[in-house]
Amino acid sequence: DGKQIHNSSSGSHSRMRGLCQQELGLIKYAQTGGNWRLGTIVRLKGPRYVDEQMVGKCVQKLQQRHQALRITVHIPSDGSRPFMKEDCDYKVPITSFDKGSDPIAIWNEHGAESFVSGQGALRVFLIHDEEPAVTHLIIALDHFFCDGMSHAAFIHEFVSFLTESTSFTKDMQDQLFLTPGIQELTHQTLDPSLPGLVFHFLKTLLTCLRFSGGPIFPVDNATLSEYDISFECQMQWDKTVLSKEETLLLLKNCRAQGTTLSGAICAGAADAFAAVLQRHHGTKDPVYINTVVTADTRRFYKPAVPKNVLTFHAAAINPIPIRSSGNGNSNEMWMDACYIKRCFEEGIRCNFVLWMVYISYFFQNLGQHMFSMQPRAILSNWGQSPVKEEYENGWEVTALTPILEFTQYRIPLMTVISHGGKLVLHTGGPVPALCSKSLSLYHSQLVSNLKKLCTSALPDTTAVPRETGGLAQVVWVLAACFCLLSVLLSKSFIFSFFLNERAYL
Repeated sequence: DGKQIHNSSSGSHSRMRGLCQQELGLIKYAQTGGNWRLGTIVRLKGPRYVDEQMVGKCVQKLQQRHQALRITVHIPSDGSRPFMKEDCDYKVPITSFDKGSDPIAIWNEHGAESFVSGQGALRVFLIHDEEPAVTHLIIALDHFFCDGMSHAAFIHEFVSFLTESTSFTKDMQDQLFLTPGIQELTHQTLDPSLPGLVFHFLKTLLTCLRFSGGPIFPVDNATLSEYDISFECQMQWDKTVLSKEETLLLLKNCRAQGTTLSGAICAGAADAFAAVLQRHHGTKDPVYINTVVTADTRRFYKPAVPKNVLTFHAAAINPIPIRSSGNGNSNEMWMDACYIKRCFEEGIRCNFVLWMVYISYFFQNLGQHMFSMQPRAILSNWGQSPVKEEYENGWEVTALTPILEFTQYRIPLMTVISHGGKLVLHTGGPVPALCSKSLSLYHSQLVSNLKKLCTSALPDTTAVPRETGGLAQVVWVLAACFCLLSVLLSKSFIFSFFLNERAYL
């Protein structure tokens, strides 16, 4: 609603209060802070001439769904501004800038005015004329704001940003991305001079990737004692998700509030990583989220932007959830925005706590090093026949449920959570997962509050199951008795059979 402003020190508490007030707290993540600003700069490649009706309808639709949205468009300075005509039917506030303008300068000059109480966050769209992708502008922008977008590339960009750090040595880069040395890159070998939040991010990431044990650490050493670090290796899937019916009801409620659940989750992810960038630089300067929307999911586009701009890639159109160029060492793994929309609309049981990462990027590059087997991504369809596609690097992709599988491992999803002001990585899914008790409690609390948004009373699918140890023992005893009785009966039958045969003879 754009009416609540958070600052970095009390933002997490405000968000939790929002949850307690039966509000979708994740939506609040899109708000701005008192000493830092969050905006979105979207670079969209396309031809010089853009269809007026298409763009007009797109921005109009976005304006209707997001009342506080401010749209800025950067188009080529060739005199062609088809949707900027004075007689345009689409009454959407759009400002254009010449090609080559500095996006940071544009932001500082035109973005600050929207960061006053009640104005909401600013989104800046920069249209470039380098490649013909703007024909899918309406699809791309609508997917980004209304249906979610790629999170895997978001993680990739953040890690790429980390690799540019002077403390993140070339040897460590080689170990993490290029060689089987991932097995040697442990918590102890990480450079402790890295900023604390970045250090713990990598530490947790390594824990998740290597499956070598170790707790999910808070990113702040000072609060480590507050956590009861433990493992819940048999974490119940239903403890962290809602049922399909609850999902649909929650989506309906989100739409009534002028947003979508996936959009709120994207905003939360952006907020968390904006805080990471800010903490990494040790500054309170504005943090910018730079988003690249492209229709060609097999082309990797990385604009030259300042270090305090994080690039977030999204696939505009692609019927297959994951794409690869076939180069095993490439960065070109993508997840389609349509796919995320499908997941939420169909009520697929996924983690609603900032559903963050499809870690396909890591598995594409590290899978063969982590496991002595060819990685294989298996995604089962939801209600339709699966669509398969083979790639040169050995990946087989079918649509459309978010589960990665290997021959011996089923890899859960990864989640980024802003928990008590600390950024925490968590793996969660219908398989053994790592989780701290405090994080599990946070999950339960969040799910509980999300359920309150539902418009009808539904069975509690997130209840902790009863202890089944005694029951299991009883079952085993009964099974053993049954087997023994079967053996005895069979022997009795054979014995009586021979007696009957002898009597007959």
